[in-house]
Amino acid sequence: MLNIKIIAKLQTKWTLDKELTKILWKMCNYLHSLIQKFNLLIFRLIGVNAIKYKTLPSLALAIYSSNFLENDYNIPKLHGEIYKFN
Repeated sequence: MLNIKIIAKLQTKWTLDKELTKILWKMCNYLHSLIQKFNLLIFRLIGVNAIKYKTLPSLALAIYSSNFLENDYNIPKLHGEIYKFN
């Protein structure tokens, strides 16, 4: 015999929009907590605020320059067209 709660749940109207909205809110909350934990880990281990950087390569460059480069060293920029290999 089916439980009354299960029958009531089966009889309610199911909409794709509501279900997708619930799933997306959960995913956004998980992603937010993941970013917070990642930022806290990077800050505790290295001392760099990961939120200030939009991409992982820019974060990697900030970590590299804060730990391995001396203060008076400047990384050169490339100007002009980069050589294209065949």
